[in-house]
Amino acid sequence: MSVAIFILNIFAVKAGGDLGIAIFTSSWRIINFVTITLSGNHRNRCSIWTKKW
Repeated sequence: MSVAIFILNIFAVKAGGDLGIAIFTSSWRIINFVTITLSGNHRNRCSIWTKKW
């Protein structure tokens, strides 16, 4: 995974310079934040439905 990110960083530097890296890094952080939030929310919903009343 880190090799893939390294290669993507090289593409971002060549295509957009400092601005390309800034956009790539910001986008990656937003994607990770949304993914973690959704997976945490999914577990909460599943635990509600699996409880025995």
